[in-house]
Amino acid sequence: GYILNTLMAIFSTGPVGFSDSIGNTNTTTIMRTCTAGGYLLQPSKPLTTIDRALSADITLRPNGTILVSHSNNNNTNTTNNNEILGWYFVGHHLSTDADIFRSDLYPSPKVIPELAIVTIQVSTGHILNIKTITADKSTTILATMPSNNKTDPYDGRQVLVVPSCSGWFLIGESSKFVLLSRYDIIQCD
Repeated sequence: GYILNTLMAIFSTGPVGFSDSIGNTNTTTIMRTCTAGGYLLQPSKPLTTIDRALSADITLRPNGTILVSHSNNNNTNTTNNNEILGWYFVGHHLSTDADIFRSDLYPSPKVIPELAIVTIQVSTGHILNIKTITADKSTTILATMPSNNKTDPYDGRQVLVVPSCSGWFLIGESSKFVLLSRYDIIQCD
């Protein structure tokens, strides 16, 4: 669980510390949280539970935990959709695959351009899958987060949903927990 704990700490948008014993610091994990200069790579909004996890209709709830966050290109927690660099979904303890719906995006985009859907294994930072979709108003399911019931339940899955930027998709560094951060990307025109 230390990888998932580190991921949760960096996505909390609060302070991040490490507590390895002397001489046993895992520098690889620590460097996934920050730039080479030591700036924490954090999203603009802390991770929160997706709204439908709290639904009275239990058929809408995922079979595990799915959290959502986003990064924008300034230092404020904006709801201006033109400034969203990407939405992050983190899932753990998923007993079955879980769909990510258009309605799970917060802030909800008024217009969804072409999107890149990037699925990442949290423990390694390896990209498991990248696909692009054109999502119009009729598109309800954007992606499926793979379960981890056959592996370590603490080895979460991360899905990054990235809007098109003038025909390009900026997916950042997969070796980092927060692939797109306001410290890395200032503006996309």
